Formats: sequence, C-alpha cells, structure tokens
Amino acid sequence: VLGTNYTASDNEKCSVKYLVESMKQELSSLDQVLLPLPAKREKLNAKILAHEALLTPARRL
Repeated sequence: VLGTNYTASDNEKCSVKYLVESMKQELSSLDQVLLPLPAKREKLNAKILAHEALLTPARRL
C-alpha cells in the first residue's frame, strides 16, 4: 500500500495517524537515548588515550 495511489478509508486514516504518532514517540525516545552518546564516547576515548600513554616505551626510560 505504501508508495502506491491507494486511498485509505476514514478508519484506515485514523489507524495510520495513530501509527505515525506512535512511531514519532519511539523516534523521540531513541533521540533521548542517542543524544548523550557522542559525549560519552569522547570521554571514554580520552581515558583510553591517557591510559595508553602510560604504556609508551618512553615512559620506561
């Protein structure tokens, strides 16, 4: 039905509106989860680099 010229009935339109709203809410929830991840990733990467620096050969001299 998607991507065609099908015309939905009034009942189907109501169902589709409900489905779209539900998907928008799910998308919003995902955004809430994903938004802080880049900053967390950057902090973790900085810690990794700091710890790896302790392992460099120059530190052993």
